[in-house]
Amino acid sequence: MPGSPLRSRQSAAYARALQVVALVIAGVILGRQAAGGFPTVEIGRRLLLVRVTGAAVELTLAALCRPRRPVATLRWFAYLIGIVTAATILAVIAVQPSLLWEEGSALVALFLGASVFMPWSWRWQATFVGVVLVGSIVVIATFESPGDLAPGSAARLFVTLVGIGAASVAGTVLQQRARRQVAASEARYRSLFESAGDGIAVLDEAGGILEANARLADLLGAPQDRILRSRLGEFYADAPGAGDASVSREYAAAMGGALRQLSQRLRAVDGRAVDVNITFARIDAPQGPVVQAILRDLTEHRALERHRVQEQRVDAMARLAGGLAHQFNNLLGGILTHASLLREDASTAGVAKELDQILEAARRGRELTNELLRFGEHDVVTLQPTPAVQILDSLAALARTTFPAEVAIEVKAPNDLPPILGDAEYLVHAGVQLLLNARQAMRGEPGDRLVLSAAAEVVHTPDKPWAGARPGRYVRFSVSDTGQGMDAGTVERVFEPFFTTKPLHEATGLGLATVYRAVKAHGGAIGIESAPGRGTTVHLLIPVAPPAAAPAAIAATAPPGGTVLIVDDEEIVRTALKRALTRFGYRVLEAVDGPTAMAALQGADPAVDLVILDMVLPGGGAGVFELLKAVRPDLKVLVSSGYSPDAEAVQGLAARADGFLPKPYEIPELKAAVSKALRGAA
Repeated sequence: MPGSPLRSRQSAAYARALQVVALVIAGVILGRQAAGGFPTVEIGRRLLLVRVTGAAVELTLAALCRPRRPVATLRWFAYLIGIVTAATILAVIAVQPSLLWEEGSALVALFLGASVFMPWSWRWQATFVGVVLVGSIVVIATFESPGDLAPGSAARLFVTLVGIGAASVAGTVLQQRARRQVAASEARYRSLFESAGDGIAVLDEAGGILEANARLADLLGAPQDRILRSRLGEFYADAPGAGDASVSREYAAAMGGALRQLSQRLRAVDGRAVDVNITFARIDAPQGPVVQAILRDLTEHRALERHRVQEQRVDAMARLAGGLAHQFNNLLGGILTHASLLREDASTAGVAKELDQILEAARRGRELTNELLRFGEHDVVTLQPTPAVQILDSLAALARTTFPAEVAIEVKAPNDLPPILGDAEYLVHAGVQLLLNARQAMRGEPGDRLVLSAAAEVVHTPDKPWAGARPGRYVRFSVSDTGQGMDAGTVERVFEPFFTTKPLHEATGLGLATVYRAVKAHGGAIGIESAPGRGTTVHLLIPVAPPAAAPAAIAATAPPGGTVLIVDDEEIVRTALKRALTRFGYRVLEAVDGPTAMAALQGADPAVDLVILDMVLPGGGAGVFELLKAVRPDLKVLVSSGYSPDAEAVQGLAARADGFLPKPYEIPELKAAVSKALRGAA
């Protein structure tokens, strides 16, 4: 290929060998001839020797042109040989003038040979021609037997030599220009070859690598000279021998003119797995057709693609979890309300105890649905400036009380950590999941170590290792253990809800899926470093807080009484609400959808003071809200839902309503929400 270092090395080696042989032959012939070692009485033999000498000199000149940068001493040696050869030819002419034209043709050949084969400048060529012409003038002027020549022969020969010499100088100029163009072309090719963003290899028919650029060396994790002694198939991550067979097939197809592409996983010398797309193409190089393989690194692209698919999978599960949690909250809301009312009316201690157990079970169910809502991004996330050290200290305190004494606990954080924009309770909850995982991974033996750390981090591009994070300032929280670690397959699935490596009876909750959603709810990113036998480190990237004032809290007031319209399609919820509100002293009306709500609102006497509106109704709670406000713009509406006010389904409406009552709720929460909404009307 043009500019190929392999070809340059081979050409240089061959050329220098030819130079040595040719120069030795020419030196021996000229030396013996100058010393009279050859008979001069026989013109034919003498001419033969001159021809041999000329051929040797021309061979030497041809050889000298091969190396990319000829040695200066060899150029001078060739120049002297050319002068000696010309002098020998002129000496023959001086002794035998009748051979003027025959020997003159040898001078012509010498001029042309030097012009074509010698890589010197036109000045060298002009000097060479000038010296020979001066010598020819001297020889012609000293002819002892001019009668042996045809009239004007010497003059015509001289004119011919002048013309040929001038032409050879012009040819040298053209040759020099062409060589510069070739050198520039080779330099451009070499620059493109070495600076290419893809790995490039030139292959022989056995798959051996004849040439390799620096990028290919980086991909394969080995020096270029090591790669040049290898076969491309050796780096395939397939079974032994399969890589060589695959490369041979692609080589044969490419030599037939086909452009071949395939995706392949390579195993670098340092053990890394490298995903590449390989293009095999035939290249017609000066030394013959070869196959060029271009290897494009897909490792990062594949990692980002897996990350995107993982996010889509988790998002789908989050939507499912959020929907299920809403339905559970409806059921739990009815259970909690009825059980609370029954608990207030319990006549015996035994009944009260059983009702307490029902309430406790319902509360535990509410905690699980809240975890589902957190995972589905439907829980309330109060983002406010929070000291990063506060999160770290809370986790450290929990770790010291829950981990065995054999586990060494280290806390590392600089004193100048900026505050984060986050929900402290939510982040600590996520951190607890990491602590539980770390405790499960370690056996509590001497030498086990848990490291909790935090550090400032700046993300410039949303790239690895923080895929999905926007450029900006963050605080990186890290939880590192010396446990058993995880393989790559486990790491890819670890954020799926309910995925666990623990036995089924030991699995609890959503695990790292909760951590994943917590970080995403904060606009951050998460990363895991783990390997079997090397422990695990989980990094949480949380944005730094801008200066902002915290919102003031509004205190709840006592219930003032009034008429309340309940709009909910779940009978268990309506019944429980009506029973509770009636006990509080409210007059209660019921509706199951928009039309019945409008009828109840318009027919109420006295007028409705407050509507408790479920967001998930047939036809949509938002439409019912608009209808109610169209009839009574001053009507107070308390929105209730199993979703949170930050959920996409209710976010806009909750902001316009007079309050939000999350399901499931207990009696005190219901009383406070209703009182607050009605007090706002006063």
